[in-house]
Amino acid sequence: MKNFVGWATRVVVLNKTLKSFEIIGTGIVPTNKRVKIHYTDFWEVKEGLITDNWVTVDFPSILAQLGVDVFNGQGWEAYDRGEKKPPKPE
Repeated sequence: MKNFVGWATRVVVLNKTLKSFEIIGTGIVPTNKRVKIHYTDFWEVKEGLITDNWVTVDFPSILAQLGVDVFNGQGWEAYDRGEKKPPKPE
């Protein structure tokens, strides 16, 4: 298992996969492009059995790869590119 953290009562796996899919109901025209999907899986294990599972998915990253900026230019990318200076505490 890639990026396996270790045995415990909770298990975390960080991963990314490449997929091609349509996001139904968003108005985004299917591009048939492959996108990277960054996700984290959390499993809770009790007495050797998985009792719960939480998954987080980086949807803004998926949408950005499809040409949709959910932050309308106000995301951290502008800071990463040096186009904006991050705010500092006063």
